Amino acid sequence: MDNPLASQILASLERRGVVVAGTGAVLTRLPGAGWNDVFRLQAGGIDLVVKLYNAGQQASLYPMLPDAEAEALKALKGRKVAPELVAYFPVDNDMQGLGRPMLIYEHYAGKQWSGGVEAVADLFRRQLAASPAGLRPLASEPGAILYQGDQMLAKVFEDTWVQRLKAARPVPPAALPRGRLTLVHTDAGPGNLIQGNDGLRLIGWRCPGIGDPAEDLYGFLSPAFQILSKSPLLSTDDHGQFLRRYNDAVTVERLDLLWPSYSYRMLAYCRLRAMELQHRDPKLSERYRNAFEAEFESL
Repeated sequence: MDNPLASQILASLERRGVVVAGTGAVLTRLPGAGWNDVFRLQAGGIDLVVKLYNAGQQASLYPMLPDAEAEALKALKGRKVAPELVAYFPVDNDMQGLGRPMLIYEHYAGKQWSGGVEAVADLFRRQLAASPAGLRPLASEPGAILYQGDQMLAKVFEDTWVQRLKAARPVPPAALPRGRLTLVHTDAGPGNLIQGNDGLRLIGWRCPGIGDPAEDLYGFLSPAFQILSKSPLLSTDDHGQFLRRYNDAVTVERLDLLWPSYSYRMLAYCRLRAMELQHRDPKLSERYRNAFEAEFESL
């Protein structure tokens, strides 16, 4: 057993009937989980992921929203878009006073996506059919997206990066074609795409919302997202093939018009994260610097 926390989680799951006592259940902490405590649970023929949320990151561009993640997985159940939801306990008061939300979903075995843009386009199209209730509204107009970037830049000391970005701040388009509002992942970079035996899945639904599907298309195609995911940059041919396969003229047109706004916001985020991580995690800070430089070329 990993530690006393894992023992407490297992005891809680046994009391809730998720696992049966005495079946040799094993909890293994998953690497790279980031902010939360995430374990793989294997017992009696089941193979699950157990995520115990930690508080914080509510003011981030990518906040921690346990209830919303559960709602998104519920809406996507059976659609072969995300891991299959098993259970969600909003506040786990059963866990000896820890009082943290717990999400349980099926473990999807595979590896990070590394090629084949048409499969990603197909996944995003399947995602459009989901319509969860109660999720936060996302910025879907250029002025609101640019404002989010401005707010992040205001937290950063003025330097040559900030000066370059302010000088390149996009002018919002005069008009946009009317688009649809739908479930948006918001962090749909290659690092959250897993290729398994049953196809592609999108994981990491910690901060979904209702907004423009163009936002997820941008996340997949963005150079910054690719570098932060440690993935090769997509080619111009990849971009074209992906958008042709997605086959939604209005969303593709909106993506083209909104790209500068999304990119500006992402650049501001990269600059802020590079500053925040400069001393705590210099290697990750440098990756955000590299992401900034690659993304700036697309602005």
